Amino acid sequence: MAVVHKTNGEGSIIHDTAGGRDRWIYQYCIYDIHGKRKRHSITRRTKTELLQAVAAYKQTIQSSDAGKKNEVKCGELFDKWLDDIKHTVKPGTLRFYTALMKLVTPKVKMKKIAEVGTHHIQEMLNHLQENGGKSGKGLSPKTIRSLRTTLKTCFEYAVDNGFVKNNVIKKSKPPRLTQRTIQFLDKQQVRILLEVAEKGDYLIDGYQFAGKKEIERIFVTKRNSTLIRLALATGMRRGELFGLTWSDVDFDNCTINVHQALINRRISEVKTSNSVRKIKIDKTTMNKLKEWQLWLEKYCAELPMFQNEENLVYQNKYGHPVDVDNFTKRNFNRIITYAGLPKNVTLHSLRHTYATLLLENGVPANIVSAQLGHASTSITLSIYAHVTNNMEQSAADMIGNLLDGSNEN
Repeated sequence: MAVVHKTNGEGSIIHDTAGGRDRWIYQYCIYDIHGKRKRHSITRRTKTELLQAVAAYKQTIQSSDAGKKNEVKCGELFDKWLDDIKHTVKPGTLRFYTALMKLVTPKVKMKKIAEVGTHHIQEMLNHLQENGGKSGKGLSPKTIRSLRTTLKTCFEYAVDNGFVKNNVIKKSKPPRLTQRTIQFLDKQQVRILLEVAEKGDYLIDGYQFAGKKEIERIFVTKRNSTLIRLALATGMRRGELFGLTWSDVDFDNCTINVHQALINRRISEVKTSNSVRKIKIDKTTMNKLKEWQLWLEKYCAELPMFQNEENLVYQNKYGHPVDVDNFTKRNFNRIITYAGLPKNVTLHSLRHTYATLLLENGVPANIVSAQLGHASTSITLSIYAHVTNNMEQSAADMIGNLLDGSNEN
């Protein structure tokens, strides 16, 4: 048996003479959309006949290849794209893309990609914005825009790989972003919040532990109060707070190293390089963190079930990463209600409070921007326009006073 190997990966030609046979065979493989390989072969009596058959096959496959790719459905394309990029993006980014793709309606997923038009995508985006969320509530414009951007990237992949000629997502229109009024606390509200969190009375009023040990109630009180204090003192995002480890707390230099976050109860790197930063902490907050660390060590010694394997600063009573949504419902919202603060105050509102108080007290915008981990100062100024408008008026009044030599302005 003589074998002639092709060097361009198109297959192999074999002259089969075993057992008195005299035939020529062309062996090749076909890969489906998921990368699975299937072996095929063409057999002829002479080499000339085989080469003619192979040429005819290649001509047929070239004309039908596009047709086969057009048979691929959108759902299959999404799965293949996510599988192909899984080693080229961060785990958190992959989870984000996967979650967004789950929002795509079954009607679109079942369509062949060659049949999907811009109007199909636009109809879906409009539907999701109107009633695509939980309980029939619409998804936010920000979520819709993120989904559209992800779909556009996926369809660009489809264009590059010959599944379609044009990216139909490009001509769809994203929803208009409306500037939401950010919620923040004033100085008096901050003090009330801290006082309620530290006392822990909200756990007694309407929240019984039903047989739980007293030490567990103290654990929750101390954890919540130090977490809220740290959020107000640093402006850290909630994922950054719950993803913080003790090794990232520098007690000697009063700094915190932010480089990871807790997303869906998993530790991941922060999404952008700007989010990696060191934040200076006031001594009082740092001392409270130290007190929490020492108390946590005693708690761990008393409860063998407590296993803080990730060395997290904040964890649930068993030492595992916190379910942030559960924390919000069972802890933070109760604190807000007990403190008599507006119901629309969220954990993220403490980040807004941090930035607002700094800007109102004259801290330069570039310093605030760096502390928050924003990509640029312009982002900070656009988000906190309510503060900068007041600062502009104060600046105008100040220059008027200097020019007039009076305090009338």
